[in-house]
Amino acid sequence: MEAVSAIEAVFATEPARRLAKSLFDQQMWCFGCDVRLAKPHALLEWGFERHEPPSGSTAPSHYRWEGDVGRVGLWGFGVWFAQPSWGSLLLKRGPFVPRFSAGSQLSTNVWAATELTGFRHPKTADERQTLGRLLSSLANWMADYERWVRARYGMAYRNRAVDDWSEKRSDCVPTERMTELWDALCAGDANRFVL
Repeated sequence: MEAVSAIEAVFATEPARRLAKSLFDQQMWCFGCDVRLAKPHALLEWGFERHEPPSGSTAPSHYRWEGDVGRVGLWGFGVWFAQPSWGSLLLKRGPFVPRFSAGSQLSTNVWAATELTGFRHPKTADERQTLGRLLSSLANWMADYERWVRARYGMAYRNRAVDDWSEKRSDCVPTERMTELWDALCAGDANRFVL
């Protein structure tokens, strides 16, 4: 199955779009917990670099990671993912709407979502396919990260983060399903991308 199917699987039905939004929002919550709760700091241990805001700024830190599978930028408002030969995607909290850019470089001086410009809906079939590959790679990276967190900190640690999230939200994804759902999104498998 082509990677573009990852996007098609998510956007095929309203329940799948809601599930993608819920999974992503919950993952973002879990990243925040990994900054606040894990000892040592899980994002840094995974290989992220922390970037502090300019002096006098009230913006929070953001995090950057680079590896064989791509580059990741992480803020409280969303995730940027890039493959140098493909371009990049931006996925913000809120509606699950990945945006595409042909560029794969990002300044380290980004502190707000409004500073990320040039991202848009794909305009051509090639851009749509590239965005599908990027989303598939990001989903695979998310699944790998979750597997590592569980191996390093244990399932009870991740359950605590998700339990805290479930107290605030009615659309919580069960902890044990998070990795499986990221894997299903990576594969573009609409049959497995269900609760």
